[in-house]
Amino acid sequence: MTTLMLYNANNRFFTQADSIWNEIINSSYNLDIQRILGLIDAYIEGRLFDEVIQIIHQISLRHPQLQHQVYEYTISCFGKIRELELMENILKDMVSNGFPVDSTMGNAYIMYYSHFDSIPMMENAYKLLKSSRLLVEKDGIRAISLAYIRDKKFHTLGNFLRDVGLGRRNAGNLLWNLLLLSYAANFKMKSLQREFLNMLEAGFELDFTTFNIRVVAFSKMSLFWDLHLSPGPAHGPGHAGRPPRAPRRQRAPYLYLFEI
Repeated sequence: MTTLMLYNANNRFFTQADSIWNEIINSSYNLDIQRILGLIDAYIEGRLFDEVIQIIHQISLRHPQLQHQVYEYTISCFGKIRELELMENILKDMVSNGFPVDSTMGNAYIMYYSHFDSIPMMENAYKLLKSSRLLVEKDGIRAISLAYIRDKKFHTLGNFLRDVGLGRRNAGNLLWNLLLLSYAANFKMKSLQREFLNMLEAGFELDFTTFNIRVVAFSKMSLFWDLHLSPGPAHGPGHAGRPPRAPRRQRAPYLYLFEI
């Protein structure tokens, strides 16, 4: 029955698919979670959002053991298609029914708002994550930072990165590089150099991204000689401007494209 249901749904015979679904959900049929998610996919593609919400309600009544998975999947689906109000409503419903927001869901929630919505809504999503005592992960950090950079909110970006914690080791150089990038984009060279030295003092090492952010910033300001003379982590005074040396067979050009 579920095969026929999905066939109808995927071919946009929604009335027939809905009829089979209601027959299944009101019987003792042993439901497969993947079949449910497939039906949700088809309904979302057909923009039958009320039907999706009805499925969530029916699952909560008939198969509560599957409810959390259905909640999480639907939230993700609505986020990806920019239906943020629906995403928000389902998230609230999930929490009100006693299901926690885990790190994966919380970070995805942040990313959808940072990509598609306003800065205030993104910041509210970040505060929700913090209030749940969950860490914002690398993808979430990148998404928020790029949203601030896109809106030229460099000072706010710096405050966010410090709030996350520049000393976090599991993010590598990401936080420091984003901080340096915020100063470079705003042509605050003294602040960039000061934070670079703070980065080294905190025990973080120069990587290719750090190097290129500084190269681009100093060269744009015609201060390349200052870059060459700045102190470095493992090369001694006067050599920090040089990029870390790659193995002989993989040695890269002097200027590397940087990715955040």
